[in-house]
Amino acid sequence: DAWVYNLNPAWSPDGKMMVFISTCSKRGDFFESAYTNSSLYLMNADGTNITQLTNVLGSDFDPAWSPDGKRIAFTSIRHGKKQIYTLETDSLAVTRLTNTGTGIETSMPAWSPDGKWIAYMVKRLGT
Repeated sequence: DAWVYNLNPAWSPDGKMMVFISTCSKRGDFFESAYTNSSLYLMNADGTNITQLTNVLGSDFDPAWSPDGKRIAFTSIRHGKKQIYTLETDSLAVTRLTNTGTGIETSMPAWSPDGKWIAYMVKRLGT
């Protein structure tokens, strides 16, 4: 049996929900500070109504709610390397925000208090 991890919790701005990542259903294990085959999940503050938000090859992690609660920024390896995306909480539409060149990855998004900006980490591979 593979281990199941539920990690990276982030409260919604109103405190009614939490987004987190999971490697449920025997989907993976830790690997180089990323999470193999992890997906974003949403649940009510009391732990009920757990809903899977993403399910793609690669991994989704580092979720961060926008201040207005309408979007979740996250890191994904869905296109082969770490990049920043947003997920619309009502439609579940995903938008890629970063598209770095060879040898550069982005991760760990954090919203500005007014929701207009996202700060994130940049890693230059091999340096």
